[in-house]
Amino acid sequence: MSRHILGRHKNEQEVIEILLLPRDQRLRALSMLKKKGIYDHNKQLLLEDGADQPQRERRKKVCIDRSESSSLKVCGSCKGMFDRRYIWRHKKLCGSEVSKPDIALQCLKPMSNSQIATDGKFYETVISKLRDDNCGLLVRSDRLIQHVGLHYYRTSPKKDRKLVMAHMRRLGNLLIQFRIIKENNMLTAADMLDRRNFAALTEALEVVSDSGNDTGKCNLKLSLGYLLKKCVHVMQGLYLIDGKDGESEQVGIFLKVLEHHWGELFGEAVYKADKRRQEKLRKPRELPLESDLIILRKHCQTVVRQLTSCQYRMFNCKDFGRLRAALVTRLTIFNARRGSEPARMEVSDWHSGEKGEWIDPQTVHHITMEEEQLMKRLKLVYQAGKGTKDMVPVLIPEDCVSGIRRLLEERDNCGVSPRNQYVFPYCQNSSEHVIGWHEIRRMSMEAQVVQPRLITANRVRHRAATVHARLDVPNSDRDAFFKHMGHSKEMDAKVYQCPLGVTEVCRVGKYLEDLDNGNLQLQKG
Repeated sequence: MSRHILGRHKNEQEVIEILLLPRDQRLRALSMLKKKGIYDHNKQLLLEDGADQPQRERRKKVCIDRSESSSLKVCGSCKGMFDRRYIWRHKKLCGSEVSKPDIALQCLKPMSNSQIATDGKFYETVISKLRDDNCGLLVRSDRLIQHVGLHYYRTSPKKDRKLVMAHMRRLGNLLIQFRIIKENNMLTAADMLDRRNFAALTEALEVVSDSGNDTGKCNLKLSLGYLLKKCVHVMQGLYLIDGKDGESEQVGIFLKVLEHHWGELFGEAVYKADKRRQEKLRKPRELPLESDLIILRKHCQTVVRQLTSCQYRMFNCKDFGRLRAALVTRLTIFNARRGSEPARMEVSDWHSGEKGEWIDPQTVHHITMEEEQLMKRLKLVYQAGKGTKDMVPVLIPEDCVSGIRRLLEERDNCGVSPRNQYVFPYCQNSSEHVIGWHEIRRMSMEAQVVQPRLITANRVRHRAATVHARLDVPNSDRDAFFKHMGHSKEMDAKVYQCPLGVTEVCRVGKYLEDLDNGNLQLQKG
């Protein structure tokens, strides 16, 4: 192909400029020109719904069952076409200074029809990360679903792309089922907000939230209900911007219909969700075993010690990931924090805590000797919490300090993007932080605990609240604990604490037995 370009197109200005370059630069420029031509051809082929196979520089010798177009991905940096299973090899050799997300070839058509392609950050962070299945392709081409995702993304201070993607895919799956019921594949998400289609939408809701048992997917159904309300508000805004006041009023009427039927559609789902939380999550048998937590703590400490004891140890991505998982697990369980909070600690947060910027030096002189030793063993870091304004504390034990410092030292050697601002990042030039649940699960399986299913961040928080409720501590200490947990006293009692069954049986049960036997009435006042 290079010979063809230099022979047949040598009089074109772009080729003339390439011929003036040194040999190495000329070869690279020719390669980029070939990739651009193949990319433009395949994109046009998809837009025209052509039946021809997509072009690529090298054909595979062995055919596979699925179509070739579904197995190709486009490098976001150089626009080259590669098999999705081997594009990681190319990423190591791609000379682009800025890493951009890869694109599935099938997604080029819906992305071309996107109404919000100008929002580069949203496209790079959310749209390009969606799966390449039917739901993902539908979401990429639907105007309303894209704008709902954009609304959630722009209003989220943490820019939680996974939550935004979950909302978009839920709406996409609901739209797929809605199309099946209406027997019309041309319907869009905006058609679901037509009051004349309310019966079909109700049926689609029931099908999507049906899990085949009595409980059903009650939380999913509730989520879809609130997403429909959000769709109404976003659609009204789009119609008003377009000058379609009549359509905006019609969508408002749909909202009134939805609110009128809200109780009969979602009342049972609310009841089942509350019942499930009270029966399952608050049962003492659902708390993690204390022996498992001890085994897991010792295992995490051992992993950190093994990987940080030798400063000359050559780190690879496997060592980096193992140390990262041990630290995230240790911090999450030690602090009884939500799973995503220690995982999204930023480098700037760590440096502030390492320097002791959150400790007032004027109050250190008034503490006891025991408290002074505690101050030396623990470092205090504050970071963004669950809400938009809350700052939550994370206490870092001394056995984690060396591990965090080693992670920061080895970032460049393990493929961490310079743009990644998190202490616990993914490798392979990702800009995201790890998921706390995955790291805890990995360490629990590696430590071979008896009940790994019970060791989750949520259950560890239930354990901390339950054990703390049994202690006889001053109210000031209880208030400090509630503040650390990030919830109120009422929330702690009604949601996180397991009912104190032993107290109920031994104390209240004894009183009721005496009352039933008439012993209390015989006692003198």
